[in-house]
Amino acid sequence: MAEKNNNTRRIISLIVFMTLILGFGIDLYSPSFPAIAKALKTTQQLVQLSIATYFFGYVLGMLFLGPLSDALGRRKPLIFGIGFYCLMSLACAFSPNIYFLLALRLLQGMGVSAVGMLCRSILGDVFTGKKLAKAMSYYAMSYRLGPIIAPVIGGYLVVYFGWASNFYFLTAFGVIILVCVTWLLPETHFDLARFHPKLVFDRYVNLLKKRVFLGGALCIGMLYSLMIIFNVVGPFFIQEILGHSPIGYGNIAFLLGVVAFLGMLTNRFLIQYKAPEKVIAVGMSSIVVVGILQVVAAYLFPVNLYSFLLPVMALLFLTGLINSNIMSRVIDSGDSGKGVASALVGILIISCTGILTALSSFLESTTARPFAFAFLAIVLCCFCSYKFLFTRTP
Repeated sequence: MAEKNNNTRRIISLIVFMTLILGFGIDLYSPSFPAIAKALKTTQQLVQLSIATYFFGYVLGMLFLGPLSDALGRRKPLIFGIGFYCLMSLACAFSPNIYFLLALRLLQGMGVSAVGMLCRSILGDVFTGKKLAKAMSYYAMSYRLGPIIAPVIGGYLVVYFGWASNFYFLTAFGVIILVCVTWLLPETHFDLARFHPKLVFDRYVNLLKKRVFLGGALCIGMLYSLMIIFNVVGPFFIQEILGHSPIGYGNIAFLLGVVAFLGMLTNRFLIQYKAPEKVIAVGMSSIVVVGILQVVAAYLFPVNLYSFLLPVMALLFLTGLINSNIMSRVIDSGDSGKGVASALVGILIISCTGILTALSSFLESTTARPFAFAFLAIVLCCFCSYKFLFTRTP
């Protein structure tokens, strides 16, 4: 029993450490967006698209790695994915133009998808029910911790060492994770399933028929896109329109990450006394109210840091409050293979986020109004997905 508890603690510790790289892959280099545009002699929109291509690579990686992990176990695909990510991160630093960077970001996303998808699968292997919800909250907190730390580090890196130093940092961090996983992570999946494209397709279809699964995944994707869209629009609006430095932007992003993290800590306290479903219901209603208030603030104060940031802070707090509860319900509903379930939920989340991020790259960043209306549209769609899919039984 003591050995099992030690293994469980080791697995959670490794997952918390690994998950940091997911947030770092986006938030570390976002303060560098204006510098990348100047260095590679390209447009703001093309630099912003590097986040969308990263997400689409993430989706492509999960299409294959999820079913493979059910057939081969978790360790082998995870080690391969992290190793591939390290190579692509290093190559990004030597991009001669924006098109090379976009292609390499796609490949980088394919590699890092192993971490995001297999961390959830491993937790699904080891825990169920309320224990899974608790373990998933550690995963979610680590996921949010990356965006807290990364922009601050990235802001200093770009000011003192140039934009390419962000990708050197990601390479080094990836190598450390690779060593830790290789030596310390035990295999958690032993009921290996035969890998056959038709069987995998049938499992995907069966999961998509579950309203809880589909509705929850879409909710998480739309809520997660709020922070990513801020990372797309924010660097140019805050640095070029409002006149703040990359370090200043990094400090602002740090503050937003802290707020989201506080939402997760609040959730961990609340679920000891309230059912997760009740927390989700209150959080969803509050998100719609904040979205409406954000539009009002943007209309009254279109070029103002506080009217831009305060509603975003409230939305990210509420997102942190409910996301891990939704995720635990979604993963627990995937009884046809945790690898396939984790892959499909990741595909839905990242596809949703990638599409919304790509569209947001065309938003004007001269005032906060387009940003606010985009957020309101997303939160209303999220509430509909919650109300008409997630809370309905099949």
